[in-house]
Amino acid sequence: MPGSFLRFKYNILTLGRRLTDQQLWCLGCDVREQRDTLTELGWTYHPRPNPKKGCGRVTGMLPDGGHLSIWGFGFLCRDLTHGAMWLDRQGFRPRRREDVDPSLPMYAVSDIPKCHAPENEDQADAALFLLGQLAERLADHEDDIRSLLGTDYRDHCMDQWKAKKSAIECKNLPTLWRKIASSIREMRHTRTYSPGQNVPA
Repeated sequence: MPGSFLRFKYNILTLGRRLTDQQLWCLGCDVREQRDTLTELGWTYHPRPNPKKGCGRVTGMLPDGGHLSIWGFGFLCRDLTHGAMWLDRQGFRPRRREDVDPSLPMYAVSDIPKCHAPENEDQADAALFLLGQLAERLADHEDDIRSLLGTDYRDHCMDQWKAKKSAIECKNLPTLWRKIASSIREMRHTRTYSPGQNVPA
């Protein structure tokens, strides 16, 4: 990501991209087919005001109590300490800003306040914290879905996906999201925000 202080190792970048795309498909299936289950799991669905324009929104909480918004085109995480982090569907490239008001009516990409690539260590660390929170929350969600609905439900979701041939086995989603979270914790612990960066002594 040119101009960004934060870069991931290739294996984490490619895994993150695949997980993000597939997870948003799965969450879309949950909205279409299991909205009551989402409510039971603590999520709130906000339908788009114009049924012919934009995308509905799902909101919930991060593990630390921060805010999480989800659309078919990406994730927005926010807490009072680390600001806000945006992750779009097309790439595993977190962007951030100092804050976003989660009560804003946001139903299209153009509604999301502009975020930028991290430009220094503090910004990279804040973005990584929120990305790690997101990964843990999505891992927990997949565990909850499997517990409540069984493995057949996610297999059904994959049967409807055009990109099915490249899909990750859904039973592995929680483990792989936690792998992402573990890699993020290591990056933050060593303050290594780019491959090849020297680790502080």
